[in-house]
Amino acid sequence: ADLVEVGISAQVAHPELSKGVYKPTKYGENVVPIGMGGIVYNVGIGSNAFRPGGDHIEPAVSIRNPDIEVDQALHYYGCIGNEVVLIDGPAVGKKGTITGEHARLMAHFDEDILQSMTGMDKVVVKTVGRGLTINGYEGVVTKKIGPQLLKRWDISVGSDGTLDVPVVAEIPSYIMGSGYELAPDFVDQDMMTPDWEELKALGLQDLKLGDIVAVADSDHRFSRRYLEGAVTIALIMHGDSSWLGHGPGCQELMSCVNGEIRPVIDPNCNIGGMLGL
Repeated sequence: ADLVEVGISAQVAHPELSKGVYKPTKYGENVVPIGMGGIVYNVGIGSNAFRPGGDHIEPAVSIRNPDIEVDQALHYYGCIGNEVVLIDGPAVGKKGTITGEHARLMAHFDEDILQSMTGMDKVVVKTVGRGLTINGYEGVVTKKIGPQLLKRWDISVGSDGTLDVPVVAEIPSYIMGSGYELAPDFVDQDMMTPDWEELKALGLQDLKLGDIVAVADSDHRFSRRYLEGAVTIALIMHGDSSWLGHGPGCQELMSCVNGEIRPVIDPNCNIGGMLGL
């Protein structure tokens, strides 16, 4: 289908703290979490999703619109791979790429652009991707897939007619935590990570920001629920967390309940390579 492209403005979203900022961790400690918002210079797509030193780290630049309703539209319309254009500041006219959605949208910019940004910068996001369907696979509901990503993702049709979708790893539903109660169109769902030995047994210990994964037995088409046999394909888009029930964020890209999707392991399936970041 022809996709509508809509420009929505935003600006760098600063980190925020309030009084009483200490939060209990899954290890019984109290910490002040840092890593959400602002311009993060040393964490980006391809960084270790379990990197210590931060909490829910949002890679590179976090953006939002200060008008809450416009920001909701930005969350819904914005898709992975969409172009971001700086419209003021020292780097005016330079371009970046949407790489994820958390409490804010996240955007990658090349290092020289990142270093020239002031933190007061404004952007326009050229949103496109909502309404995307895959011909012959109407049971597959897509989420947040920009056409820029889809055309570089090596999805193929298997001999039995299923969609063979490359992913780095498969995640069992029992690992999934915070976010079950939230709408998948507006925020991600976190993995739970207190049992490091289990994560290693599942082969998840080396996940990187930007990796694409499959979440088994999970129907995330319209809300989030356990459903045996359902498959959700998701993007690892923010870092680990010490909070109970939290961990690296998984943002939905597509979901089905009737076996239309077959995950195929590809250890290099990361949006960094696909989008040239």
